[in-house]
Amino acid sequence: MPTVEEFSTLEGFLSLREEWDLLAEEVAKASPFFCFDWFLACVECYGRDKQPHVLRVTGASGLLGLAPFWAEEETVRGVTVKQITFIRCPDSPVVDFLVRDHDRQAALEAIFEHLFSKPTTTWDLISLTQWPAASENREAVRNILKARRARFYQGLSTWTPYVAIEGPWEEFLKTRSAKFRKTQRNVVNRVGRLDNVDIRVVRQDVDGSALKALQAVCEKGWKHKQGIAIPSSEASRAFFARLTDWAGNRGCLLLSLLVSDGTPIAMEYDLEHAGEVFGLRADFDEEFRECSPGAYLEYRLLKRLFDERYRVYNAGPGLDAYKLHWTQAKRENVTINICNAGVKGTWLWLLERLLLPGARWARQRANRVTGSRAESH
Repeated sequence: MPTVEEFSTLEGFLSLREEWDLLAEEVAKASPFFCFDWFLACVECYGRDKQPHVLRVTGASGLLGLAPFWAEEETVRGVTVKQITFIRCPDSPVVDFLVRDHDRQAALEAIFEHLFSKPTTTWDLISLTQWPAASENREAVRNILKARRARFYQGLSTWTPYVAIEGPWEEFLKTRSAKFRKTQRNVVNRVGRLDNVDIRVVRQDVDGSALKALQAVCEKGWKHKQGIAIPSSEASRAFFARLTDWAGNRGCLLLSLLVSDGTPIAMEYDLEHAGEVFGLRADFDEEFRECSPGAYLEYRLLKRLFDERYRVYNAGPGLDAYKLHWTQAKRENVTINICNAGVKGTWLWLLERLLLPGARWARQRANRVTGSRAESH
């Protein structure tokens, strides 16, 4: 049987760096979102109230897999629970187990055998979110949970629109509506009236000037007023400072700045890997809203990706209208919640699977009855 070890301290987590990256190279083609340093940045910048809870699975052939977990106390439906989740941050596009294909079943079974062998007071809920619906690991885990007759339920986490880059840019534009193409021409014309317009593409921010320019744009945008921009929190500022340095050294940073007369007025922060671009953040200076600088920068970025024959552009989570003008294709991420057999886990299970659905059904029935009575009068 495989052996499962827990790594529940920062020091223990750090000891996994070398074998973590070797495994990520094999099973995730060294995607930046599965490399050790991505998870380390999440832990050090967003893990103040969380504790690493990484599970390492080994067998006769060596390392079989890793479960990138952390543990926390969280309020769910008004109840404070002990929760185990994937290590992630607000900018994690996907999260998953790292397991070798031929060891998938054995490694995942060992992970959940280990978790369910713990006393019911150890954890109340395992919440695995931002999990790609197409993941083979997700399907295997569902089957394992069904075989164990475990209490779990699945919901939507996010949709991520994406553009498959095929053929010339001009041919792709023809697939968009005439109205949209006209809108884009107007955007190009408005930005063209600004002074000394330029786009700076940053691959490595050696002196930190690009990060400062990015933050300056964000501080003048509407997202900053709502507290959701990069400079709006200490955790976000620290995370992107680390990410910019690490991604630049790794060669996967793709930071675009739209500049007018020497002043940055829009930005898009992307990472790229194996011909695929992942949008993390975008923002613009509210003073230039009428020129649509954000839309212009996205237009120019997409054109560049087509011209340089990239494979895919991922627009980031959320079915925003401006994204859906470019594409209807989208990928689904899901959340699987697993409830333990203890008091709190049982309460959450009953609430989610029986009480809340029952209350929704009762409201819908009452609304139909009320509507029928209104029509009869």
